[in-house]
Amino acid sequence: MTAPHAAVTLDTLLVRSPHAMHQTVGSEAVLLDLGSEAYFGLNALALRVWEALDGVTPLKNLVETFAPEYDVDPARLAEDILSLADQLLDEGLALAASSP
Repeated sequence: MTAPHAAVTLDTLLVRSPHAMHQTVGSEAVLLDLGSEAYFGLNALALRVWEALDGVTPLKNLVETFAPEYDVDPARLAEDILSLADQLLDEGLALAASSP
């Protein structure tokens, strides 16, 4: 686990850690933290979020994009994405990015 991070909001920009690798298995994926050698599973939506962590796209854009695709309430999706972002940051699998 890494040091505490700033609060994650829908305006947060994240980038995938260079110390994390992923392998897609069907519509899901497994992440490997190269430092700790711990594995983490991602469902289909979490994989889409992971792949979108490019350092320039705020999390709110992911909510706007994925809510209609998955036919889910945007408020619920926002909670899920924020929770995932917190977990990825806590585990060092994602990093906060500077504003472009």
